[in-house]
Amino acid sequence: MAVGETTLLGVSGDMSDFQHLQHTLESLLTQEYDMDDGQMLGTKSVYKCISNIMYNRRTKVDPLWNSY
Repeated sequence: MAVGETTLLGVSGDMSDFQHLQHTLESLLTQEYDMDDGQMLGTKSVYKCISNIMYNRRTKVDPLWNSY
């Protein structure tokens, strides 16, 4: 999955969890585009976002069953 212009995301695991994360990242990219400030989401930002989402779900004892 391409995330932005500079990041490629490889995934293994549950497809529905991947689709949830894909929807979340697409929403984030849309928000970033709508800001129209000349900045774009980089690889470090995408990694941090995924890490935060995965950590948040683990602490709620409802983990996403994927590896990124």
